[in-house]
Amino acid sequence: GSASIVYALAAWSILHATPATGRALWLCLMLAVAARVPLLLAEPTLSDDIYRYIWDGRLQRFGHNPYTSPPGDPALQHLHTEVTPRTPHPPLPTIYPPAAQWFFRGVAAVSESVFAFKLAFVVCDLLIVWLMLRWLARAGQSPWRVLWYAWNPLVLIEVAGSGHLDVLGARLRIWSFAALWTRRTR
Repeated sequence: GSASIVYALAAWSILHATPATGRALWLCLMLAVAARVPLLLAEPTLSDDIYRYIWDGRLQRFGHNPYTSPPGDPALQHLHTEVTPRTPHPPLPTIYPPAAQWFFRGVAAVSESVFAFKLAFVVCDLLIVWLMLRWLARAGQSPWRVLWYAWNPLVLIEVAGSGHLDVLGARLRIWSFAALWTRRTR
């Protein structure tokens, strides 16, 4: 609640304040990055979905289909790791779409750790910040408005804290909006 109040005050001041220097904006963006670090290093507490992402990526690495291979399948016992017991809904196959599955497979090819998956999501999160900065510049808007996203407590908690894949869709949406703004319809 207090984070939301501080965020609302910061959002209001960004809209109504006189823009400071670009250097101050970069300092604020570095603070946004720094706010993600402790959450990135912490265990996910609000959701256990990230363990399913790890399982899905691992399955694909070993040539199995996550849409037909639930973690609770006894025939897949040999693929279990120390994080498999934390996978939600073990009797059910995955519900995540193909694009997310490609992402899971790519991250799992590098590392099958919670940290690696959360880091990959934070990288996508920071790409959103970069895309928004470019879009705001092209639209003639104040670059300070990017802080509405970069400082958003929900984004911090869900992306860096819990490692949610929603950031993948958000990144594609922002990319699409920016492309449409510049008349790049492909």
